[in-house]
Amino acid sequence: MTTQPLSSASSQETGGADGAPGNPDLQTAPLEPAVDRPLLWRDLQLINGLSTELARVHDIEELYECGLDAVIEATSSDRAALLLFDDAGSMRFQAWRGLSEDYRRAVEGHSPWPADARDPQPIRVEDALEDADLAPYREVIAAEGLRAMAFVPVVYRDRLLGKFMLYYEQPHRFTNRQLLIATTISNYLAFAVERHRSENTLREADRRKDEFLALLGHELRNPLAALEAGVRLLTERPREEDRPRVQGMLEDQVHQLMHLVDDLLDLNRISHGKVELRRETVDLQTLVDRTVAVVEPRLAERGQRLAVRIDTALTNGHGALVLVDPTRLEQIVVNLLANASNHVPEGGNITLEATVAPGELRLVVRDDGFGIPADELERIFEPFVQGRRAAQGLGIGLSLVRRLAELHGGRAEAASDGPDRGSAFTVVLPQPATLAAPKRAAPRRSLRRLSVPLRVLVVDDNRSAASSMAALLEIAGADVVEAHSGTDALEVARRAHPDVVLLDLGLPDLSGFEVAAALRAAGGDPRLRIVAFTGYGDNATRERVRDGGFDDYLLKPARLEALLDAIDPGGAEPAPGLV
Repeated sequence: MTTQPLSSASSQETGGADGAPGNPDLQTAPLEPAVDRPLLWRDLQLINGLSTELARVHDIEELYECGLDAVIEATSSDRAALLLFDDAGSMRFQAWRGLSEDYRRAVEGHSPWPADARDPQPIRVEDALEDADLAPYREVIAAEGLRAMAFVPVVYRDRLLGKFMLYYEQPHRFTNRQLLIATTISNYLAFAVERHRSENTLREADRRKDEFLALLGHELRNPLAALEAGVRLLTERPREEDRPRVQGMLEDQVHQLMHLVDDLLDLNRISHGKVELRRETVDLQTLVDRTVAVVEPRLAERGQRLAVRIDTALTNGHGALVLVDPTRLEQIVVNLLANASNHVPEGGNITLEATVAPGELRLVVRDDGFGIPADELERIFEPFVQGRRAAQGLGIGLSLVRRLAELHGGRAEAASDGPDRGSAFTVVLPQPATLAAPKRAAPRRSLRRLSVPLRVLVVDDNRSAASSMAALLEIAGADVVEAHSGTDALEVARRAHPDVVLLDLGLPDLSGFEVAAALRAAGGDPRLRIVAFTGYGDNATRERVRDGGFDDYLLKPARLEALLDAIDPGGAEPAPGLV
């Protein structure tokens, strides 16, 4: 085969393609005699008509047909085909004229250029039955009645998408004009194909955004409705016997909202490479028991049965020891079990199997629920993709599972025999050959009072939030004053001389950053402790807090234990610095 370099130098040519004005950079095989103006005019009309059609057409198959018809008319080829790379990197027929199924099957997948070729050039074969490079295909070419062919790359922004094939039934001497106009057509088609793909991607993203917002509204309204009902019950029928049940329900709904928000933020952080694992040796049995306890109330409410099987006959009687980030592994297990619960009807069965084998930790969650259709298996780990019969959820849990598994150097897989035949999700994480003894877990602390009397200034433009936070801190022994704007905060701080400022960042006049800077610049007590307390959990905000004169950072909503540790670190256990 002979490559056709449309831009290589030739000192021997004084005229361009087909007698056009000279172009010393254009080298081809022997030129045809000078082409008259009517033929040149026909080419311009053809290109103009093609560009108009490609701009009009929205169906991808019709795009292929338009391009193929144009290249046949332009090159007077007897037959032609368009092939594009599939997702696996193999050339596949998309449109063709006059080619048998046997021929297509025999040559499909062949490409004269590697998939990552940066500047592929057209290739001409004037007699395929004499070409050494095509010897493996000589028999099938002869059977198809073909003699000459040209390979014309379809390229978009230096990326090879596929090729046009031009076929002739007799040996053929290719001209500059034929290959140049075929290349021009391929460029137009490449642009149209990529435009179509981009439009489809945007449409799909828009559709999934709408679905996500609808699901998010549904998922938020459920706990919010329960919270509203609980508050009304406590205010309108404040019976003492109802209080424990209502308080427990309120706490459960708050935790559900926190879990939802945490998953969303984690998925975003992982997508941008902002999550670092903190691996440690832990006992798998203990971790799974603790994690299962989180989802058991949900399963019990739906009458679903969970069986847990863990291989603990390992590591010299110490249980199943694993080296993982325990917080992230808990997220994996919780999301797998929650996903199973969403896809199992009431009274269904779920199994969690965990095994530590040489070199790997394997977790498998099986269910006898709705199953997964074959066309959904490939997409089930994509963000915001749900099974069609899911009871609830945003479609982010499984995406989070896969990404956390990959952060550990492992993988996550899904399997199902089809609708109503259940499903199985497997997570495999690599493990070292030997492990050190696990750290002893610190005992859980009960709620404590402040170690010393502290005056705390709570700054939040949400008056209800500020008042409830003040009430909690007063229970812990703090003397609390409130402010609801940045200017108000500076004035209250000047009069009250607080020991700690619990400072919201999104204030209506001055930002929390400006308030913190003004407090530091005022030259007051150098021991003043400023704690950022905010709903902004992005990395840019964390960086600004770290450099903005703050002593600590809390993300709303925070548990009371974390709040007390932040404003009174002297009474807390040693903890890492500002994060």
